[in-house]
Amino acid sequence: MNKILIAMMMCAAMMMPVALHAKKKHITEADRVTLTFYDGSKVNGYLYDHWFRGIYYGGRQNYKLSIVPKIDSDKKEKDEYTLNDIMAIDFDSPTVTDAHWRACKVAQFEHEKLMQLLEKFTYQFMCVVAGDTTATIFKCPVVLKATVGDNETYEAVQYGVMFKGNPVVYPIVTDGKMDLGALYHHLKGGKTARLVRYLKQQFKMKANTNMVERDPTTFLNIYADYLLSEQQ
Repeated sequence: MNKILIAMMMCAAMMMPVALHAKKKHITEADRVTLTFYDGSKVNGYLYDHWFRGIYYGGRQNYKLSIVPKIDSDKKEKDEYTLNDIMAIDFDSPTVTDAHWRACKVAQFEHEKLMQLLEKFTYQFMCVVAGDTTATIFKCPVVLKATVGDNETYEAVQYGVMFKGNPVVYPIVTDGKMDLGALYHHLKGGKTARLVRYLKQQFKMKANTNMVERDPTTFLNIYADYLLSEQQ
């Protein structure tokens, strides 16, 4: 019995360094980021925990991240930040495609069981995709339910638009499908009601819907046409 116990202990001891090494993060120069705080100060480091991972650990998605000071740093050296601390994340490496992320207020709404409309906003990091002087297109990963009432989830991409003079991002495409419900709901009154009517008219045309679903940045073209129509 003692021989078996000793053999098991030796085996465990031999495996331990491998297990510890497997848990160490593989950090590269592509993980180097610059964080900008709300007071304008900045800090540089290497991304250790990505902000999207939180959803899989019962946390808020696109909200929290951690960085380490050096490429060979370990977990003990990491500093954690949330969207409450950071207004911008910029990847320093030119090889990173989705390099510029901003803290965004995102319009949402949901239906309860009694079909009451709940208006709300979420706060999350979103990637800058494209923009001009009138509007900016953002995107971010999101977790969606496979079916209503089901606990099974999957990862998708959501695109949204922020109009000049309005600090809110409104979803336009989610998981490759038009998703204008929150935009229509939040902007249906006041001066923006004309925009809602215009967009509804435009997206009655299947060609426009297909175009924006394939490339959400083309929403900027439709919005530019709206602004032009308002000047006539």
